[in-house]
Amino acid sequence: MTYSLEFGLVNAANRYLTAEPFRFQVAATGKQLKPRQVWVLQFVTPHGAGAAGPGEGAAQKVHLISALKRYLAADPNGKVTCDQDKPGPQTFFLLHQYPDGKVSLQNEQSKRFLGGAEDNVTCFAQASSETEKWTLHLAVHPNVAIYNPNRKRYVRCDEKAEVLRCDRDMPWGAESMRYNLETMSKLLASNGSLVSDVTAQTMYSLEVHGGLVAFRDDEGKYLTGREGSMKTLKMDRPGRDELFSVETSPAQVSLRSSSTNKFVCCKPGELSKSNIVCLNMSGNHEGKDFGSITNSLPVLLFLSFCNTVEHCFSLTLDNKGQ
Repeated sequence: MTYSLEFGLVNAANRYLTAEPFRFQVAATGKQLKPRQVWVLQFVTPHGAGAAGPGEGAAQKVHLISALKRYLAADPNGKVTCDQDKPGPQTFFLLHQYPDGKVSLQNEQSKRFLGGAEDNVTCFAQASSETEKWTLHLAVHPNVAIYNPNRKRYVRCDEKAEVLRCDRDMPWGAESMRYNLETMSKLLASNGSLVSDVTAQTMYSLEVHGGLVAFRDDEGKYLTGREGSMKTLKMDRPGRDELFSVETSPAQVSLRSSSTNKFVCCKPGELSKSNIVCLNMSGNHEGKDFGSITNSLPVLLFLSFCNTVEHCFSLTLDNKGQ
């Protein structure tokens, strides 16, 4: 099994190794971790990433693949390139780890180390000095699941014992999923009040009953509106008043004039056709969608503006670190 991890490589000058799209050049000029600074370390070592510990003799064979899907390579003269779309003899590197957490990359064919700064990145040093050492910046979202391939188990948090255990078959258990009901920047507590902070009383587990959902608090009570206001009541099973459908809410936006820097608002009162607009998405500018607002009298279903948000809710997920 081949393992791979995405990293940013930071040199002694605190600059990231960067894959330039122009002629597939390589530099160490990046100040932040962006797509061009992300490298895939593909471990060729059979036992996977991290099987060997730090120290001499514990090198792991890897490929370095840029965001442009090209392999980093070094020739015997120390010239570094990144234009090969397939691995070759010059694309194999040995990853050496050191006690301070830094690593060095030694080309397997030439036995020289990768290093340098700015536009002068080479693979010619016969030994690894600070110039040839790199700090690994893990390029993943902060929320991760940790899996042990040997035990075939995921790490979870045991809140009662206040320890981490590696015994979970799935990364998310039923007790891990808790939802908050948020409206007007407030959270609905189980007693029916609106509070500002997330607590045990604002988190609900979700139960599905024939396409409808019920919200259950940590005491086993169900959220209901049978007494007028929304709060939880104790019952054996949810009834009609405790079952809800979750519907997609229309998009809510604010319109501000670019010339006067003032926001558009509508007069209080009944919604009329003149207050209804259509949001048309057009163009694709580097992956970002830009919208054009047009008045569309015949179309009444796209986007409507209202003066209050009393009936608008958002569901937020709280995983409690489990």
